[in-house]
Amino acid sequence: MTSIERTAYPRFTRAPSVKELREIYTPTSTDIAFVATTARGPAQKFGLMILLKVYQRLGYFPKPETIPGAIIGHIRAVMQIPADLVPDIASNHTLYRYYAAIREHLEIQSEGKHIRHVTAQAMHQAAQVMENPADLISAAIEILVKEHCELSGFSTLERMARRIRNLVNRGIYQRVADRLAEAADPLATHCARRHRKLHCVQPHQGGPQKRDADPPR
Repeated sequence: MTSIERTAYPRFTRAPSVKELREIYTPTSTDIAFVATTARGPAQKFGLMILLKVYQRLGYFPKPETIPGAIIGHIRAVMQIPADLVPDIASNHTLYRYYAAIREHLEIQSEGKHIRHVTAQAMHQAAQVMENPADLISAAIEILVKEHCELSGFSTLERMARRIRNLVNRGIYQRVADRLAEAADPLATHCARRHRKLHCVQPHQGGPQKRDADPPR
């Protein structure tokens, strides 16, 4: 099993620093304008802003319960949200609407078939020179980010990396075997011809034969 720590897969920092919170999770004027025109009440705007900033950092939507309290607290402070106001990110219906709005706003490619295609191509190319699944995952993430694709779950990327690595390795082994067979064929033919030639020129066995005796006089 591949360790997520050995890959470039984005994840939350266990204890984000003040600098990280300020530089990564502080809403910009563009963020504030988007939230203001998309969500209605304070709880909805608070929840949408949290999801937006988290996606901008990770490239995917994590489970709401995994979002560190330090991030939520920082966004609450910047937006001047009351301490007792709970962000509206509890219901699946609300999350679905927010995810769709964020994808459209950030122009994210989220169609599963397209993402799998981009991922498979990136991993297949990387597997020509890399062996470790962690390296294939990191190579795919780099391409997915450039293509503005939403990242798949880590377990999905891990399964794809192992499957593609095995397919590529089998192809490499087969090509090597074919080349060895091609190289062996001329040698085998040469040996067979030489073997037949040696058999054809073998000397007659036994001593020299005597001529017929002269007839009696």
